[in-house]
Amino acid sequence: VVRDWSELEGLQAPDYAHPDCAAEMRAAFSQPTDKFKLAAIGGWVFDNARYLRKMEVYFEDMAASPDEVQRMHQIVAEVYEHKIHQAGKAGAEGIAIGEDMGTQTGLLFSPRMFRFYFKEMYTRLFGIAHEYGMKVFMHSCGQNWAIVPDLLDAGVDVFQFDQPALYDMPK
Repeated sequence: VVRDWSELEGLQAPDYAHPDCAAEMRAAFSQPTDKFKLAAIGGWVFDNARYLRKMEVYFEDMAASPDEVQRMHQIVAEVYEHKIHQAGKAGAEGIAIGEDMGTQTGLLFSPRMFRFYFKEMYTRLFGIAHEYGMKVFMHSCGQNWAIVPDLLDAGVDVFQFDQPALYDMPK
């Protein structure tokens, strides 16, 4: 989508600020139930940003163009900020995000890069969910053990790992 950084200024992100975007969620969550009301709000910042530039280009960008990457992340984060507000106003008790950051043997980037590019932003976004009293459920494939403490610090309440055998469960 963004072949050249000059195109970033004209990037039109989806607008989820309008209340109609959450009409079905509000209707579903307004029904009496004994079930947990979990709003599945799609991917997340890394999940979306890496496809805006092509994955292999994005990884180069993380090393060579930090200012541009952070601007792109902010555009993506604003989309999720609106989605979190919509879920909270609709009565969700939690949000579910998907952020595949690992391979079979480790992260797709260093823990230092996670802290530089994502931790503060995730803390802010998860904080919005917590202000509504929502829990944060995070799906992530791969071996992310190196940043689990950072994700907990940022506000993840529940991890959903499709590959639990990659983790030292007793630890």
